[in-house]
Amino acid sequence: MKYGLERILGEEKSLSLLARAIEPRQPNMMTDVVKLLSAICIVGEENTFEKVLEAITTAAEHRNIKRFHPIVEGLRDHSVQLQVACMQLINALVTSPDDLDFRLHIRNEFMRCGLKAILPHLNIIKSDALDIQLKVFEEHKEEDMIEFAHRLEDIRCELEYPFKQ
Repeated sequence: MKYGLERILGEEKSLSLLARAIEPRQPNMMTDVVKLLSAICIVGEENTFEKVLEAITTAAEHRNIKRFHPIVEGLRDHSVQLQVACMQLINALVTSPDDLDFRLHIRNEFMRCGLKAILPHLNIIKSDALDIQLKVFEEHKEEDMIEFAHRLEDIRCELEYPFKQ
């Protein structure tokens, strides 16, 4: 696995080719591609996430669509395997950044791209694997909201008591 990952990351065009293969009209291929991109995000080096995100962005710009549109469209497919793989990639992209603001930005971009409307439909599908991915998504969203609320509380305290040490 590690050799294969190093080989993919060693080739300059490999991530962009994978990102261009995120095609909901080809659900079997897309399932494999998004699984691979998820693994690359999670297992790769620190800057690997940025490279995957850049490849997804470039592929979307080439098609003149929103960058996360194909991933969200994959969730609309009737293939549970594709839905699970898409949620895995969404979770990998949303949880990889250390920066809270960036995580919130990525998650909100997915939500605006149609994820918010699809989530209720995904929650009624009977699939343990999908349920796990949806739970991971919700748990990380809640953790980020708590962290964000603490940040706002700290700012509020600073504004109320600016000279208190």
